[in-house]
Amino acid sequence: MRTEEVIAGIFNGIVNAYNMVSNVECLPYAVFQVNENSVSNKDGVYRYDHGVVINVVAGNFDECKDISDRVMKNLLSLRNDDLSVTNLAVSGETDGDIYMRKMECLIIEFV
Repeated sequence: MRTEEVIAGIFNGIVNAYNMVSNVECLPYAVFQVNENSVSNKDGVYRYDHGVVINVVAGNFDECKDISDRVMKNLLSLRNDDLSVTNLAVSGETDGDIYMRKMECLIIEFV
C-alpha cells in the first residue's frame, strides 16, 4: 500500500491537500505527514505502523470544523481486513483569522 496516496485520497472533493507546505496562499487547505515503521517478529515483517498527522487550515471555525469532520469520516472509512485506523486524536488552535484542526492517528497495515 502506498499510504501517502491512500491518505491523499481522503481529501478528494473536500479540500486541497499537500504532503509538504511551502507557501500556500489560498484557504482552506490541508497538510498531512505519514511516518512508516515496520513491525517484525522471527518470521519477518508482519505489519507496518503508519503515524499520520493531518492539519486542516481555514479562515473561520465553522469551515475548519466542517472540513475536518468530513476528512475524519473518510479517514475512518479506510478500515478493512488488512487496515486498521486507531488512536485518533483531534485538537484545535486559532491564530487571529486562521483556524486549524490537527488530527493524529495510527494506521496499521497487516501484510
